[in-house]
Amino acid sequence: MNTSTTNSVEVGAAERQPVWLLVAALIVLGALAASNQSFWIDEATTAQIARQRSLADWWQAMVNDHGSTEQMPFYMIYVWLWEKFSGTGEWAMRLSNIPWLLLGMGFFFRRSLFFLFAVGLSSFLWYYLNELRPYAMQVAVALILAGSLWRLTEAPRTGGNSGCSERVCVLAFSLALLMLAGCSLLGMIWAAAGLGCAVAVLGFRRVLGLARQHGAVSILSAVILIALAGYYLWTMKQGARASTGKTDLSNCLFAVYELAGLTGLGPGRLEIRSSPVKAFLPFVIPLVIHACLAAYVLVSGVRFIVAKAPARIWLGVTACVGATAAFLFAAGVVMHFRVLGRHFAPLAACFMLATSLGLHRLWDAGGWRRLCAGLFLVISLASAVSSRIAPRHAKDDYREAVAVAQAALARGDRVWWCADGNAAAYYGLVLTDEPVPNGAKQAWLVYNFSASASKNQPEPDLVVFSKPDLYDSQGAVQDYLARERYRIWRPLQAFSLWKKPPEQR
Repeated sequence: MNTSTTNSVEVGAAERQPVWLLVAALIVLGALAASNQSFWIDEATTAQIARQRSLADWWQAMVNDHGSTEQMPFYMIYVWLWEKFSGTGEWAMRLSNIPWLLLGMGFFFRRSLFFLFAVGLSSFLWYYLNELRPYAMQVAVALILAGSLWRLTEAPRTGGNSGCSERVCVLAFSLALLMLAGCSLLGMIWAAAGLGCAVAVLGFRRVLGLARQHGAVSILSAVILIALAGYYLWTMKQGARASTGKTDLSNCLFAVYELAGLTGLGPGRLEIRSSPVKAFLPFVIPLVIHACLAAYVLVSGVRFIVAKAPARIWLGVTACVGATAAFLFAAGVVMHFRVLGRHFAPLAACFMLATSLGLHRLWDAGGWRRLCAGLFLVISLASAVSSRIAPRHAKDDYREAVAVAQAALARGDRVWWCADGNAAAYYGLVLTDEPVPNGAKQAWLVYNFSASASKNQPEPDLVVFSKPDLYDSQGAVQDYLARERYRIWRPLQAFSLWKKPPEQR
């Protein structure tokens, strides 16, 4: 590769920022993006496994999960270690994303300030920094992969101190590749795309030369990748898999909507879940403005890349990333699991980098183009902050739902729990799927039960109900509530609490 060609993609050399600015900005970002809101379903599963006292207990909890969490070995061991220092508080555990973000930005802190803006104002990143799942980590390691490849294209191949820089880049790329492959089964697929991008950016001969020159790292990485592939095959044989669902064109559109950072100014996920089209109507104007600005900035960045980088690079990277995205959508259709924007978290890093280049190009152009770049930054900040503080974007309130159920049990009331059992157990609710005698201080776990199952249960005083498409797919609980004339007593985020009116009891 002609390094002078790739050097032309360098932007903002005169605007390079000191390390302390990066560290301070990202720590503040993480502290603001993370919250102490209740863990929702998947987060509670992660936290439940992370708080196991020993590695043996951790492994047993992983094996017993039989879901996608079992297919996140590196991420789950990382969170298990983090919990031993941070404790089990929601905010403290969500801060586990920050070290990865610091590492991801480490390869870009000498670049233009617009790299920091593109990453720090991403609504997608803000949302997943506030989640105890591996998606923010995946964005970060994808940034490490991109940054190390970028530096390898710039480093001279011989002479001087380039060997040290090259070793650091190769080691960083290898570690990021392994973390991406080990943080989830889907991460393994994106890791394959990362390898393809390395060939596209550096060329096959140089990749092979680097593998030979850094043989120990290459061999160890290959062994770990093969072991991970074997582990994932074993988990699939054991029945571990993501929740079933439908994947169609709407999933593709929502993935683009989420990756573009539009979610903060749009409706909440619960509203989209219940009314996919109608939910967007009150938010059309801000979403259209944001989408137009985002598209303009992104296209400007892509045009800059096409103009400055060799065709082999941008065509190869586009082919690798596009083929991976298409494969995931096809797998979702064939294997009947719901593909969402978070499953493309590594792709968010590509959006961020192209956006940063577009911002730099528009800002340098001045005039109305600079105005567009400035408006994009303002509306991106509004979207990111909204995704954090707007009530419609709040997480499923399992903590409060459990507290209400526990208070009812303490009064001697009978409680039906039609929601996730793992999240309830994490917050201390005792559940049973057996008939519950009076005064047992246990809630009956109602999970897609048949209408006949309620005949063995006494009438409940309180029904805690969440996401009927997941926990009442046959509609038996909804039919029971309607037939027995229950009414919503109190709404919570993602929950409805049902009681009979006093005159009906």
